[in-house]
Amino acid sequence: SAFMLASKVICDDTYSNKSWSIVIAQDIFQLRETNQMEREMCQYLEWELNVNPVTLREFEETTR
Repeated sequence: SAFMLASKVICDDTYSNKSWSIVIAQDIFQLRETNQMEREMCQYLEWELNVNPVTLREFEETTR
């Protein structure tokens, strides 16, 4: 679900959740489950789907 959300934030034209269920999960998860995982991830992130540029730069510096 993290990869799916990242794609949706970055790309204007992305897969539907049904397509994600097929492409990423290889039909392991049903559409209902994919939707649930997306909702749970958004809730976990408190709907903050963008990263502050300063925070990103600090993260990049510490991981080099």
